[in-house]
Amino acid sequence: MLLVTLLLASLLDAGGIKRENVIISAFSLRRNWARLRADAESLLHRDLQYIDGLRVLINHLVIILHIFLIASAAPSRNYTQMEDVTNISAIRIYLSSNAYLVQIFFTIGGYLLSVNFLRDAERAPIDARYVGNKILNRLVRLLPVYGFFLLFSVSLNVRFDVNVNGFRLFTAENAICRQNWWANLFFVNNFLWPKELCLMHTWYLAADLQLFLMALVLLLVIHRWPKSVGAMFFATVVASFVIPAYITHQYKLHPVMPAKLSEAKFLTMYDPWIRRIYLPSYANTGCYLYGVIAGYLYHRVKNYKLQLERSSLYRTIDACVTPVLVAVTLSTFLWYVIDVPKPNLFVSLYSALYRNIIGIFAAVCFLRSIDKPPGFVRRTLSTKLLTTLGKLTYSAYVLHDVVMRFLLLNENFDTVVSVPKIVASVYGVTVVAFMCGLAVFLTIEQPMIQLIRPYINRLCPYHRMPKLWQFDDYDECLESPGPDEPPGVYCGLSVVLKPDNRSELWKLIEYKFKDGILENIPTYREAYQDVVEICVNKELNDTYGLIAHSEILSCDKSSDELVIGKCTALKRPFWVIHFFLNCFKFQTTDALDMSFLIILCALVCLVVLSSWYDSSINYKRSSEHYKQPLEGNRKSVWVSFSIQRNWYRLTSRSRDEVNQKLRFFQAFRFLTMTLIIFGHAALLLALSPTTHSEKLEKMMHNVGSMILTNGVQITQTFLAMSGALLAIQFCSFAEKRQGRVSFLYVPVAILYRYVRLTPVYGFVILLHATWLLKLQTGPLWRWGAETEQAFCRKNWWTNLLYINNYVHPDEPCVQQGWYLGTEFQVFIIALIVLVTIVKFPRAKIAVLGLVLIAAYILPVFFIYHQKLEGTFVVTLEAQRYILWYDKFYLQAYIPTHINFGNYIQGVLTGVIYAELRKRSINLAASKAFRVVWYLTFLIIPLSMLPSYMFYVNDFPTPSLWMAVYFAVSKNLFGIGLGVVILGCIYGVSGVVKRILNYPFFEPLGRLAYGAYLIHPFVMRYMFVSVRGPVHYSDLLTLSLVFGATVMSCLMALLLCLLVELPTTALQNHLFGGFKDKKSNHVDPEKGQSEDQTHINPGFEEKKSDL
Repeated sequence: MLLVTLLLASLLDAGGIKRENVIISAFSLRRNWARLRADAESLLHRDLQYIDGLRVLINHLVIILHIFLIASAAPSRNYTQMEDVTNISAIRIYLSSNAYLVQIFFTIGGYLLSVNFLRDAERAPIDARYVGNKILNRLVRLLPVYGFFLLFSVSLNVRFDVNVNGFRLFTAENAICRQNWWANLFFVNNFLWPKELCLMHTWYLAADLQLFLMALVLLLVIHRWPKSVGAMFFATVVASFVIPAYITHQYKLHPVMPAKLSEAKFLTMYDPWIRRIYLPSYANTGCYLYGVIAGYLYHRVKNYKLQLERSSLYRTIDACVTPVLVAVTLSTFLWYVIDVPKPNLFVSLYSALYRNIIGIFAAVCFLRSIDKPPGFVRRTLSTKLLTTLGKLTYSAYVLHDVVMRFLLLNENFDTVVSVPKIVASVYGVTVVAFMCGLAVFLTIEQPMIQLIRPYINRLCPYHRMPKLWQFDDYDECLESPGPDEPPGVYCGLSVVLKPDNRSELWKLIEYKFKDGILENIPTYREAYQDVVEICVNKELNDTYGLIAHSEILSCDKSSDELVIGKCTALKRPFWVIHFFLNCFKFQTTDALDMSFLIILCALVCLVVLSSWYDSSINYKRSSEHYKQPLEGNRKSVWVSFSIQRNWYRLTSRSRDEVNQKLRFFQAFRFLTMTLIIFGHAALLLALSPTTHSEKLEKMMHNVGSMILTNGVQITQTFLAMSGALLAIQFCSFAEKRQGRVSFLYVPVAILYRYVRLTPVYGFVILLHATWLLKLQTGPLWRWGAETEQAFCRKNWWTNLLYINNYVHPDEPCVQQGWYLGTEFQVFIIALIVLVTIVKFPRAKIAVLGLVLIAAYILPVFFIYHQKLEGTFVVTLEAQRYILWYDKFYLQAYIPTHINFGNYIQGVLTGVIYAELRKRSINLAASKAFRVVWYLTFLIIPLSMLPSYMFYVNDFPTPSLWMAVYFAVSKNLFGIGLGVVILGCIYGVSGVVKRILNYPFFEPLGRLAYGAYLIHPFVMRYMFVSVRGPVHYSDLLTLSLVFGATVMSCLMALLLCLLVELPTTALQNHLFGGFKDKKSNHVDPEKGQSEDQTHINPGFEEKKSDL
C-alpha cells in the first residue's frame, strides 16, 4: 500500500495534477528529494549547518564501533588473536574512548534544543501549547522510522532464520522484541528493565528523548525566572558530576568502558557498566546539559553581544579542556592494568570526569566557532554532500544494525576476522546504511513528517511565525548626533509577506495611509524605502526563510525630535503658553495650536475670576451660598464658571421624587463607561505591539470570549437608557402642559441639545487637532496621533454637525464621536415620535408599532442587501486600523438606521413607565415580572454565545436568516435593558437598588460624558506610546483598564469644571424663557431651578463606542 501511494503520488505530482493535495505533496518522491537537497533557509541554520556534517562523522564512528563489536561476537578461527589485539594499550584507549561518541550526540542535541528554544522565546511566548508542540514534533520525527523497523523486528525478520547465524541474529531478536516492544515504544529501553533489549542500539533514542524532556524543563525554568540561570546551571553541572560518581561508587563499577570479549557474544547486553552507567539518561545528563549551556551562550553572544573572552571562567575552561581530555583519554588503558580496590573515591571522581569531559570539549568547540570565520574543518563539515547526508543520519543509525545482521547472516563458523575485512565491512555497512536511509527518508520519514506535522503545528504554530511587531531602540536611534553626523531617522513601516508556496511556514500563514495623512511621508519613502526594505528582508530571510514587501508608514528624525527642556513659569503675559513652548520645543507650532492655548488660558482665567467673584459675594461665608441661585441674571452669569458652585452641582443629590427613582441611571452610566474602556482596551491591545499576538487570535476561537467580542453591543445599552430618559422626561413635561406640545418645540429642543453637547466635544476635537501629537513620542506615536490630528483638521465639521457616522467615517476625528452623531440623529427621530403621540394620543399604539417594525425591518434589509454577516465579526485585521476600513463597522455598526431600534425600545420603556405611573401599577408586586427580571441578567450574556458560529463558519451571503438574526440579537439589548430599567425603578431587588443608588455613583455618572470623550486620549498614552512589544497578561489588562478609568474620570473632572458645567449654567440662562416659574430652589441633581421643567438633554447621556 505504501509503494502504491508513493507511485501514484509521484506520477500525479510529475503530471501537475492536484499538486497542492496534502497526500501528493507528502508522498511525492520528487518533492521529498527536493526537501533532502534544499539549502538551509534561515541564518541560524546556515550558521549551524556544519553540525549535519559532524553527525555524519560521528555516525560513521559509531558504525565502526558496532562492526568491531559484531566481529567480536562472530564465530571465528582467530579468537585468540583478537584477544591479543584487544590487550594492546592503543586499542584499549580506542575502545574506551568510543564511549565519547554518543556523548557528542547528546551535546549536539542539547545545543540545538537550547538555540531553537531561546530563538522561539524571542518570537512568541512559551506556554503549554508550545511545549506540547515541541514534544509532538519530536515524536513525529522519531516514531515513523523507529516504529517501522520495530514492526519488522517483531514480524518479518524471523523469516531470515535460514541457518544457525539466522537464529542468533534474527529469531532471538524477534523473540526479545515480541516480549519487550513496549519498552522501545515508550522510550524506556535504556533502563535496567527489561533485562533483554530489543534493537539494543536504540537505547540512545530513549535516553535522548528523556534528556530532551529534562532539558526542556530546565529551559522553561530559566525562561520563567531568568535571574536564576546561574544558579540553575551551577546546580545541574554539579549534579552531572555527582550522579556518575555516585553510581560508580555505589555499584563498584569500572571507571571507563570495559573492553571485554566475553561480553561481546551478548553484545554487552548484560554488562553492569553498560546497564548502570552507560545507558540510563540520568547518567548522561552532563553532556546534554553542556550543549544546553553552549546554546544559551550562543544566544547571548548573537543577540546581546556577550563577550565570552572577557569571562575568566570561560578562558580557564577553554585553556584547560583540551589537555584534560587528552590526559583522560590516554590514561584510560591504565584501569586495565592497575587493579584499584572498589569502591574508591578517586575511581568515582575519575569516572565522573570521564563521563563529562567530552561534552565540555564539544560545547567549547561550538562556542569557539560562534564569531570565528569557518576554518578547514567547518568548511568541510558544511559541504553540500555532508549536510545532505546529515539529514539521513537518523534513518542510517536505526538501519545500520539490521544491515550488519544481514552482513553476518552467511558468515561461516570458521571465518577469519582481519583488519581488511573489518574495513571493508565498515564502509560496506556505511554505504548500504545510508542508501537504505535514503530510501527510508524518501518513503517513510519525510512523508510521515509532511503528513502529520502540519496538524501538530496548527495546535501551536505561532512560535514559528515572524513577529507581528519588531522594534529597534527608539531613544538610542534618536540620540543627538555629533556636529558632523547625519541626523538619526527612526521609521515605522508595514511589511507584507510575499506568497511562497515552497515555504512550509507560508502555508500556516492592505490598507495603506494616503499621502498627506502623515507629514513628509512621500519624502521619507523616497529617501529610506529601499534601505529599510533591504534590512527587513535580510532579517526575514535569514530567520524565517521568507521575503516581503515593506512600505514606510512614518518616520521620526532626530532633528525633529521632541526636546524635553527645563520647565519654568516665566513672568510674562500668557505665561501658560510659554510654559508649554519651553517644555515642548517643536519645529512647527501653527495658529491652530496657539488658538487652543489661548482658549485654555481664557477658560482658566474665567474660572479663577468667577470663583473669586462668587467667593467675594459670599458674605455669610457659608457653603449654602454656593448651593442657592443668585438674585439677578447678571450675577448668575458671573458665577457660571465658579468652581465652588459647580463642584456642589457635581456632587449634590436631588430630593425630587422622580429623580430619586431614576438615580440608578448614574450608576448605569459609570459602570457602562467602565465596560466601554475595557472593550477599547481589548481593541488597542490588538493594534499595540505584543509579544504574544496569538493569544488575541485564539480568543476569536473561544466560545466564552464571545461575551467580550460582542461587547461592541454595549452602545445599545446607552441608546436604550437615553431613549427611556427622554420618554420619561417628555411625558412628564407633556403632562404638566396638559398635552399642549407643538412641533415647534422640536427645533428648540434640538438647539438646546446641541448647545449642551458641543462645547466639551469641540474642546476635545481642538485638543486632538493640535497638541495631542506634541505631547508624546515613540515608534508608534505618529501613527497613532498624527493620523488623529490630520483627520480632525480635515473632518472636524462632520463631528460638529453630528453627521460623522455617515460622512468620512473611514477618516474619523475623535472616533468615539460616532455615537454622538448616531444618538443626536435618533434623538431627533424619537422627539418627533413623542410629539406625535402626545398630539395624537389615539394614534399612540399605531405610531409606536410602526416605528418598532421599522427598527427591525431596516437592519434586516440593509444586512441582506449589503451581504453582511449575522453579527459583527471582530477580526484582528480590521483592528489594525481601529476598524476605519472595516465594511461591517462602516455599514452595520455606526449608521443610525441600524442603531435606532434600541433607542426606540428605550422610548417605549419610558412610555410604559409613564402609563404604569398614571395607573398606579407596581411591577415589583408581580411574581412573573420578578422572575423575568432576574432571568434577563442570564439571558442577555447567553444570547451573545451563538455569535461563535460566525467565527468558525463561512456562511454564504446574502442570507435572510443571518439578516433576521442580526436584527433580533441587536435589538434584544433594548428589550432586556427595558426590563432591567423598569425593575430598578420599582425596586424589584432592594439590594441591587441600594448598591446602584450609592452616593459616589452620582458624580461619577455625571462625569461619564467627559470621560467618554477623553478616555481614548488617555489610553493612547498608555498603549500607543510604548517603545517595544509588551507581554500583556489578563491581570495587566485589568490594571490598565482600571488605570484608564481613573485617569479618564480625573480628566473628565477638569473638563466638567472648565467647560461642561459652566456652559450648562449659561445655557440655563439662555433658555430660561422656555420654563415655567414655580420656585427658586436649586435642584442640585440638575444644577438648575425646579421650575425648569423643560427636557434637560443632559439627562440622557451620550457615551460609547464599544
